[in-house]
Amino acid sequence: MKLKDALDGFLLDFEMRKRSPNTIRLYGTLLRQFIRWLGEQGIEIVGQVTIAHLRAFIVAMQNRVAGSYNPRRPAAKDGHTMKPASLQSYVKAIKVWFRWLTEEEVIDRNPALRLARLQEPKRIRPTLSDEHLRALFEACDLKVSQGFRDYTIILVLLDTGIRVSELCELTLDDMHEGYIKIRGKGDKEREVGLSAIASKFLWKYIHQHREQRDDSVQALFTNVAGRTLTDAGVEQILKRVQESAGVDDIRLTAHKFRHTFARTWLERGGDVYSLSRLMGHSSVKITEIYLQEFTSRQARTQHHKYSPASGLRLPTSGRRAPTYRRGRIPKQKGGEEFFDSE
Repeated sequence: MKLKDALDGFLLDFEMRKRSPNTIRLYGTLLRQFIRWLGEQGIEIVGQVTIAHLRAFIVAMQNRVAGSYNPRRPAAKDGHTMKPASLQSYVKAIKVWFRWLTEEEVIDRNPALRLARLQEPKRIRPTLSDEHLRALFEACDLKVSQGFRDYTIILVLLDTGIRVSELCELTLDDMHEGYIKIRGKGDKEREVGLSAIASKFLWKYIHQHREQRDDSVQALFTNVAGRTLTDAGVEQILKRVQESAGVDDIRLTAHKFRHTFARTWLERGGDVYSLSRLMGHSSVKITEIYLQEFTSRQARTQHHKYSPASGLRLPTSGRRAPTYRRGRIPKQKGGEEFFDSE
């Protein structure tokens, strides 16, 4: 079977199983780039692909300038290579695709079984501070409908921790007293609570500030033309608010509010299992990533309590003659001169 036909069947199966449009689009983009690279190596049939090809492709991606292999994106101007997280996405997509090909009996042996997942560096993901949030909210003009909508979007993202795609898919029917109904990944429904202040702003937004082109538009959040707001539209709103707020020490995305929600939930004593359910994670192991970040931050903020230096009464001025001098100082030892330097 040709690689292109195999990919079409794979994506069709994803669509039949109601995987999210974003997931289908991502897998399609990654695997088409992989197929394009295989074509450059003279490989067009699924059965011709070996583990050596898979490893060579990952190495090629590691050495490429970020964005240079994606026809829809410009290459990085500073010449930096692809981030480990992006490389991991390729590895995951390839492994999932070839497992599917094996299960569908398109191929007899899975060449991706021995394709190792890359070791990603563990980094602390910065979240939004109270100062950040205050500046962002103050940058929204509540006297105009657009500013009121932007304020409400930021408040809902912070209050619920939902994904940007879930925010854009909310409809008027999803609004309930004290909670919203979310359709997450895999078309799984869950209920997420709303604080009193978020409920208040949502009610006022719906009844006084929401633009609607016609009765067919049921989306909760709409653009200035009264149409459904998109993921890209939300990111543009956040970029505009960030610039207006003068917040330039952190990259603001909708996902940053999700991280902030999780961190605050854990700091205030919420349990990780409830957090996992609220965030729509398929496994609590995914949520434990946020727990690791929380424990790192918690350890830092408690440092002053437990550091051995915190309880010491250290002198702030010297009272004795200095015990050392800078430079090379000749000393006498056994009638011979030697040099002592620090």
